[in-house]
Amino acid sequence: MERYLRRLDDDLARYETTLQTKLDVDAMKASRRRRRAEDQELRRARKAKVEEEPARTLGQSMFASVAGEETYCICKRVSFGQMIACDDPHCKIEWYHIGCVGLKTIPSGKWYCPQCLARRKR
Repeated sequence: MERYLRRLDDDLARYETTLQTKLDVDAMKASRRRRRAEDQELRRARKAKVEEEPARTLGQSMFASVAGEETYCICKRVSFGQMIACDDPHCKIEWYHIGCVGLKTIPSGKWYCPQCLARRKR
């Protein structure tokens, strides 16, 4: 009888471990789904913000935005030349012209824009 109870206790312990592992994996997957949804919402909000900005006149700048064309960088101009992406997933601008951020070449490794770098230091 004692051996039977010991075997039941062992089975119950294995079941609890398996169940806890499954719950941990499910929680991790849910967290990833939430993060993905938040990132998609941020992208949608950025795109909507860009679309709401009034289109500039072509005479204003050599690289002025044509109506409906997406703008980037702190200069708020269209994509041209070499550009670099900020590695902060919550960056409001995301893409920068390398000349506008004081770079001559694209650095290796992670790069953060001046705004995100300042925010990360706080």
